[in-house]
Amino acid sequence: MGFLAERVDSWQGTDADTVKEELLQIGENLIDIYTGKLSADNIISEFRIILENVGIADEQSFIKWILPSKYRKFELSDSSVWVLMHGNEPGKYMHIHPAKRSPFTTRVRASTLKTVLALEYWQISPETETNELLKKINIVRTGMLCLSPIKTLQSGKGIAQFWSLFRKIRKNKLHA
Repeated sequence: MGFLAERVDSWQGTDADTVKEELLQIGENLIDIYTGKLSADNIISEFRIILENVGIADEQSFIKWILPSKYRKFELSDSSVWVLMHGNEPGKYMHIHPAKRSPFTTRVRASTLKTVLALEYWQISPETETNELLKKINIVRTGMLCLSPIKTLQSGKGIAQFWSLFRKIRKNKLHA
């Protein structure tokens, strides 16, 4: 989540088409988002130590080590659980993501994630009057994200719930 907060901040001053391209790469599935205190650098550092301890030095040794299961789970210093698997991008042979139901992880629909990130990019306030807010959300969803409009914004559910969590973590990150 911290990475996403930094990403939204980096978009300020960026044109909407560039942001839209990035958001549309997120995909369509459910996504597990890490909400804990470890930074991306901390997580990578802990994985480097794990891999050094088992003698992984290159892609071939990594592939040999990870087979036959194609992935391995690891618990990091904050008790969060992560999945390590073979990556599919050239030059990036490892893929790391939070495990399902791991501590400090929330599961979110990709459409919800994209909506909240776009709302933050456009600096739309969740405190906006309900009918006006719903109009703004649907303009972002249909115009920028090619998603269907929503009928209601339910407090404590879906977009509203994830938006509240995202804003809380983003605010804490800014004041850290």
